[in-house]
Amino acid sequence: MHDPDRRSEPQGPPRSPTHRRNELKSTAPGSKNYGAGENSRPEIHDFVPSGIGSLLDVGCAGGLFGEALRRSRPHLRVDGVEPQPDAAEYARTRLDTVYPGFFPQALPSGAVYDCITFLDVLEHLIDPWEALREARRHLTAGGFIIVSIPNIRHIDVVAPLVLRGRFAYTDFGILDRTHLRFFTKNSALEMVSGSGYSIQKLGRVRGSLGTGRPYWLIRNLGRLAREFTTINYVIVATCSSDQ
Repeated sequence: MHDPDRRSEPQGPPRSPTHRRNELKSTAPGSKNYGAGENSRPEIHDFVPSGIGSLLDVGCAGGLFGEALRRSRPHLRVDGVEPQPDAAEYARTRLDTVYPGFFPQALPSGAVYDCITFLDVLEHLIDPWEALREARRHLTAGGFIIVSIPNIRHIDVVAPLVLRGRFAYTDFGILDRTHLRFFTKNSALEMVSGSGYSIQKLGRVRGSLGTGRPYWLIRNLGRLAREFTTINYVIVATCSSDQ
């Protein structure tokens, strides 16, 4: 498994829509900043395998990620699944096909893709393991999934919890108040591999550290510091051959 020390800086907060379960709270269609916290996720683009012909973005919101990806890959077909009706309507102006509703129920039974992305989506689901297992049925032979998932072990979560007993939910980010599941690097990898996938690559999205004693200590942890400075893990995987 390739485990680079990815030093991509996030472009604004990771896409973490404020929704109940996985419904996006959005502005009206036509707004340039359609979804709360939505952006084109440039830090993910390099993880999308070259040579693929089709991609499904689960929880595509207003379609910014797929639209930006197609600028550099004009022959790539990008579809989306989005449960929030207004967001799905707007995504249709950016993507090839958008299926309104929840994954996988919204997809036609025969729909298959070379790559399926779950970008800050799985932590909002009651059963993300089932979502990953269902994705296998919609992948072409040798197809990929890409999972971006927040790291609950980040220092901004750990320090207040350990030092002050605080676990304060927020409107977006790692402690988005609509998150139902929380993952560390190890538990995220176990979820993906346990759902029938072989890990191909693990990447990290890192942010800048704050000031104060906890951050000073983290800076002196060496390689272990990466566990506490990673905002999101990005996992690329293919279906396991023994499944």
